[in-house]
Amino acid sequence: MDVFFMSFSIFALYHSFILSTISLLKGENLNYLLVPPPGILQSFGKWYRPVMYMFCVLLTLTRYVLVEVVIQILPRRSINPAIDEAKSGDKKRKLL
Repeated sequence: MDVFFMSFSIFALYHSFILSTISLLKGENLNYLLVPPPGILQSFGKWYRPVMYMFCVLLTLTRYVLVEVVIQILPRRSINPAIDEAKSGDKKRKLL
């Protein structure tokens, strides 16, 4: 969970401070900082940015949960080079 909070915090800080500063200086709508994008976020009015952040939290958390589930489901193989060398009869070590 620490990595989750760190990754979202980096996103939020980048989005809030760096992109908003550039957006205000340039007068451009970088990453929808000045006005909401067309679609469902327009219905939230001036609260579209917190809603967008909460959606990003949900997506980031979902990504970490899905990765953990996939890791638990995938079969695991043990990799033991000494056994593989003994089976093949090759006693030489291969250099990378």
